[in-house]
Amino acid sequence: MSQIPYTVKDSDGFVQHGVFQPDFPGVEYFEGEGSGEDNPVYGVNDLYRTESGFWIWGTSNTGTDALFAYEGITEEQARDWLEKNGHHEAVDRYFNKPKGGRPAKGEKFQARVPRATLERIDADAARNEMDRSDLVAALIEIAYCPSVAERRMLETALGI
Repeated sequence: MSQIPYTVKDSDGFVQHGVFQPDFPGVEYFEGEGSGEDNPVYGVNDLYRTESGFWIWGTSNTGTDALFAYEGITEEQARDWLEKNGHHEAVDRYFNKPKGGRPAKGEKFQARVPRATLERIDADAARNEMDRSDLVAALIEIAYCPSVAERRMLETALGI
């Protein structure tokens, strides 16, 4: 396996050195527009993502591989480069991940209720250490529960 040296500037502006292996399992290579022997482009020609998620780009000032330099870059720089070079699937995979949040528990619906009712729902939710949507879902379950015994058990648990 070949090792390629690279540099990276830390937050204080100091240059640090390292090596990476482009043929190591888990390393991804992204070719830039105009890369390759047929059409060398001065500037950033290719991009690598290491198996640990570190981004490294290769730059050339001469258009030849002989004077290629590799530099560690930020995620923002990697995203911009990928977008400009048409690697939209990689942008989606690495940068457009869904935000956190709780998983959906059922179908979403909306309802309009009077403000006084909403205030009572919020007060009951706070008292039961629940959020509004969980309390409303529980109340609907109680209303449509076929078993009287189960309905009473849920009502007791919620203190209603």
